[in-house]
Amino acid sequence: MEFLGSETGKKRRAPASASLLLVGDIDFDAEVAAAKEKPGEGFPVRKAPRSKRLFAFPRLDFTRNEILAVADTFEEMYPEARLKKLRRDKATEEVFRNDVSRHRFVHLATHGFFAPEKLKSVLRRTEEEPSQGFGPSDNLTGWHPGLLSGIVFAGANRETEIETDDGILTALELAPLDLRETELLVRV
Repeated sequence: MEFLGSETGKKRRAPASASLLLVGDIDFDAEVAAAKEKPGEGFPVRKAPRSKRLFAFPRLDFTRNEILAVADTFEEMYPEARLKKLRRDKATEEVFRNDVSRHRFVHLATHGFFAPEKLKSVLRRTEEEPSQGFGPSDNLTGWHPGLLSGIVFAGANRETEIETDDGILTALELAPLDLRETELLVRV
């Protein structure tokens, strides 16, 4: 693996901002502490079991070796650079959100998903539903497109309270994250 501008086999001094965030070897069945600690704040608590939703995410056995190999290569190329690994139950949606903008390179070894076609985007029209725009005469039904895809973190298979980090970072939740300093993001 080569890192931006490197020549194969040669060590390079890491740029001042070089850092790598690795996410993998995730426990999708983990009980995530952050989700346990957030109170319902006066509202009724609703639980939403994944098994009754769309997905159950199996363990990805190869990802431990994958992130360790990427870490080894990165440390060999940039021995003084910062490296952070998020594994097992520490690979939470909340920690990722807080840390991703602090890293120049990000490597995600986890599940991603696209919702099945039966979940229609509010933007998807059929021949039976022609539309010239989003005016008052349009009968909009469907899901926000940003909720129909995402990446998966620790605890995604567990029941969770609504309004907590549930282990699934949707495209809608990812969009506001500040990734201006992130030069390379890889999801495999």
